[in-house]
Amino acid sequence: MPLPGSNIFSHVRRRPVRSVQKAVTGAGVFLGALLLTLTIARPAVLTQLDAFAYDLLLRTHHGDAAPSRAVIVDIDEKSLQELGQWPWPRYQMAHLLDTIRLGGAKVVAMDSVFAEPDRLSLIRLKERFSRDMNISIGLDGIAPRYLDNDAILGEALGHDEIVAGIWFTFDNPHQKNLSLLPLPRVVFTRTPDAPQTTPIPVAAGVLPPTPALLSKVRSAGFVNVLPDPDGKIRRTPLLIAYGDRIYPSLSLAAVMHAMVTHQVVGRISAAGIEEVQVGDIVIPTDRHGNLLLPFSTSTERRFESFSAADLLRGRVPSGRLRDKVVFIGSSATAQSDVHPTPLTRQMPGIYIHAVAADAILQSEFLTTPSLAPVLQAVLVLLFCAAMTFLLSRYPLAACTAVSVCGTVVLCLGAWGLLARGIFLSPVAPLCALGGSFTILGVIRFRGEEKAAIRSEKELSVAQDCAIVGLVSVAETRDPETGNHLLRTQHYVKVLAEQLARNPKFRDELTDDKIRILFKSAPLHDIGKVGVRDSILLKKGSFTEEEYVTMREHTVIGRETLERADRISGVEAKNSFFLCAEEIALAHHERWDGTGYPHGLRGEEIPLSARLMALADVYDALRCKRHYKEKIGHDEVVRDIKAASGTQFDPDVVQAFLAVERRFLQISEAYEDEGGQEGVASTKTLGAPP
Repeated sequence: MPLPGSNIFSHVRRRPVRSVQKAVTGAGVFLGALLLTLTIARPAVLTQLDAFAYDLLLRTHHGDAAPSRAVIVDIDEKSLQELGQWPWPRYQMAHLLDTIRLGGAKVVAMDSVFAEPDRLSLIRLKERFSRDMNISIGLDGIAPRYLDNDAILGEALGHDEIVAGIWFTFDNPHQKNLSLLPLPRVVFTRTPDAPQTTPIPVAAGVLPPTPALLSKVRSAGFVNVLPDPDGKIRRTPLLIAYGDRIYPSLSLAAVMHAMVTHQVVGRISAAGIEEVQVGDIVIPTDRHGNLLLPFSTSTERRFESFSAADLLRGRVPSGRLRDKVVFIGSSATAQSDVHPTPLTRQMPGIYIHAVAADAILQSEFLTTPSLAPVLQAVLVLLFCAAMTFLLSRYPLAACTAVSVCGTVVLCLGAWGLLARGIFLSPVAPLCALGGSFTILGVIRFRGEEKAAIRSEKELSVAQDCAIVGLVSVAETRDPETGNHLLRTQHYVKVLAEQLARNPKFRDELTDDKIRILFKSAPLHDIGKVGVRDSILLKKGSFTEEEYVTMREHTVIGRETLERADRISGVEAKNSFFLCAEEIALAHHERWDGTGYPHGLRGEEIPLSARLMALADVYDALRCKRHYKEKIGHDEVVRDIKAASGTQFDPDVVQAFLAVERRFLQISEAYEDEGGQEGVASTKTLGAPP
């Protein structure tokens, strides 16, 4: 029975009981250890969630579209339409390089690898026509420098401003000799606890330009961009090891040329590579030397982009490339050089190189601190401990408020740090906060539910004891009853269960209602405690005045229970007391309206009282009293059937007839010992008393 003033939300304002506190604390310690282990182990699912959080945070930051020193020269669809399909003859690429270089560009980096000789060279076309078609092509009168396109491109590549591209493979060992390729000096410093190995990607093979081109190259950088496990480009390697040498990326090589420096200094600690320094610029990296790319919604707008066709046709004003770091690449569909990023489904690879170079030149970096795993582990422990402490001691409403506030603080904190160039994933702390609140909350709820069930059982026992006490008081004043109360209690239950099968009563006679009826039935004659002994204990027939007084026990019973109902504070309309009040007041009413105390008719009589009326009369007729002998079961059944529609509800009688054998079993199971002689009774069948 709910306490006065309680409601369905009261549990969120209560502190947990001691047994629940212990259960939540124990589970919290185990959960904290488990989450800490997962945070340190970094399973794949946690890494994927970190990447998702990074993408989501990145989408909330809008770049300022500041102009960049990097410029894109795009071999786009327009260029292919005007100048022919790809691959272009190498002399055309040489012409493009010379045009950009002579336009004042400080550096020209090529996102292309010319790994095979040009098939469109005149000398190779002559050989192919002669071999395949037995046709001889005369090349007399053509200057030798125009016979080989690779020689023309090699001459263009031989200038200091040009950075050529090479491609490393990691699963296919294309072994090539790059010993003649000039490289910057790469030096690593190590802290005392740093590993002796250098944790940068190690290539298995390489695809460089042809030997003729490679011999002319003054500088080169790899064009690889390594995607994360989900296929998106979020970072790019700055250094790759191949053989016994270390090579820079195309973007890093371009920046070094722009800064006129030939040395790279890396710093390695126990956490891996922490930074790479070029000149005065310190580049923060992850443990493998990868640069986290600072994409923004304005990434592609930051870079001036010129169509290669416009440059070659002279449609670009002079001076637009002066002192710029120019990247040559292609966004054309035929090139298939597009990659998914956190902000776009397809970004041309040339823009990725430009983003990396621009970040270095502008010193605008995104970085994940080397202490990030430690900070995440501390936050995981902190939130697990906080939720364990709160959920084991404080009301659920306070715990919910703290959990919501913690979530908001974590999300806003991660967003604010990213705005300052620091990415600290909130995923592990959020999982710790949300997971501990959810799991420990469920454990607390289940514990409180079990405690409530125990309390309800204890309250139910106390309620039963109170009923027994009240009934015992009545029995001390009316020794007639014997096991009458116990039998009628079971009669009412059996009758109600049978009547509940009738669609007319199915909604009213629920399991809870039948349970309440079962408990309420013994109180039907509680009002007899208010009838004076001279009448209640009288042997023999009542006078008319005594009958009137005796009938008042129904009203007295209702008033007694009504006072108890008010004191209890129970508000439910189907409460135990309300049912008991109905039974106590109306169990002597008759279907035809000739009963007492109010002469109710038909369905004006509460269903609980109609059930009690039949059960009460059945038991009275079946028991031996000083004024009558015990009546046989079959005879009582016939009499009750005959009283259908007059004394009893016809539907209740039909239900009784369906279970009358169970009435007999109950009557025999709880039969009075020896038979009792008692006072005159008001329980009769036939004419109203």
